[in-house]
Amino acid sequence: MILNIILFLILSIVLFFVFLWFYSQPPSKDPTGIKYSRLPSIVLLINGFGRLFHKLTGKHLVNFSFKNSLKEARKNINAVPNEKDPSNVKQCERYFELFHENFKKEKSFSLLGRIAANKAEVRDISNAIRLMRELNKKPEILSIPIKKPIFIIGLPRTGSTFLYFMFGRDRSLRTTYLWEMSKPFPAPKRENYFNDPRIQLMQSEIEQLNKLVPDMARIHSIDARLPEEDLGIIKIFGFNFMYLALFKLKQIHKALATNSIDFKPLYHFHKMMMQWLLSSWEPPANRVVLKSPMHTFFIEEILSAYPDACFVQLHRPVNEVIASCCSLGSTLGSIYQDKIDLGRLGRSQLNLWKLGIEKSTKVRQSLPADVQAERFLDIKYKDLTANPIETIKSIYTKFDIPWTEEAENSIIEWNQLNPQNKHGRHNYSLEPYGIDEEECNRIFADYNKQYLQNY
Repeated sequence: MILNIILFLILSIVLFFVFLWFYSQPPSKDPTGIKYSRLPSIVLLINGFGRLFHKLTGKHLVNFSFKNSLKEARKNINAVPNEKDPSNVKQCERYFELFHENFKKEKSFSLLGRIAANKAEVRDISNAIRLMRELNKKPEILSIPIKKPIFIIGLPRTGSTFLYFMFGRDRSLRTTYLWEMSKPFPAPKRENYFNDPRIQLMQSEIEQLNKLVPDMARIHSIDARLPEEDLGIIKIFGFNFMYLALFKLKQIHKALATNSIDFKPLYHFHKMMMQWLLSSWEPPANRVVLKSPMHTFFIEEILSAYPDACFVQLHRPVNEVIASCCSLGSTLGSIYQDKIDLGRLGRSQLNLWKLGIEKSTKVRQSLPADVQAERFLDIKYKDLTANPIETIKSIYTKFDIPWTEEAENSIIEWNQLNPQNKHGRHNYSLEPYGIDEEECNRIFADYNKQYLQNY
């Protein structure tokens, strides 16, 4: 009798793992006919278990609940039960709730993706609430000036990360780092900025990501010790643009296209966070330099928060941009999604950045001629990669930033130690995503004519 029970349990366990392994296998082909890349076994097993559980019960192991996330966030910052949040937190909540409504309709979230998204959201809400409380206690922080900040904008995959790394070598300037955006309390200080214990905590998280997605470093290197785009600041206030590339999120795409949602508060929150990050920074930085392709959608909103902002817009042939974006998106999506529709991903990227270029071009053309001439600089990707030192010098000259021998030597040294493709060559093409070069050129014909003549 006991032997039969043991054999039954062993058989049940074996069958469970057989079913689990079956459900952990990604589809052999996507709608474009291209095979999926394989992930580490642990990722496949976790996501496979999530699919199996949903198949058997019709429910998800992890659900999206803004109410629960808000409760957990307050708990993280030791908030007193029933304590009222600062009134301006309510504005942040609108953006979090907008994403929640879209997430609930998104069927392709994997178990690991749900866990990661919930964890990130709780941390983001915690940071938003705590920032508002800190600023209510110290309103003088809101008087910290941020004069003529420089925003690096343009299509993604145009060398903006490379350029941002070079700016980060000039210690007289202030760039942003992933660790301080993720863990902004207390405000960082200049004297121990590169030895802050939060750096190692963040680096450990990045190393975990690289283990889960081995191709990540080759496509887009992330390092807690290097500058990182300030997308992390806007994300703190509930608007995570990474998901725009991975999921349908129809309401958000519609809001971007129709301006049905006022995004100006996002950049006023952005400025508040920057003022917080600068509140213990002595002596003050010469200039603040910020970078994210998503800023391309929001030049008008940026100018509402930073009226004297300057812009460097990078340009690269769109067929190369879209192919590289899709490759990055499918790599990240392999964690967040149970099934990656490469055809939909390609179309989403094409439409998203078409909209981004249209919005930025429209705003730029609406500005007075002197503002366009004095506060915008256009740079081609090929010029940046062929002559990086001369290119960054031209930015310094354009926007009256002192070019020092110390900065030059540091930037040259960094370039020598970090050649292109240091982590391996990133190969990509449009074909897996159901798009061809002719279509890209047709859709972006006006953009190519304006910015990429004789490329």
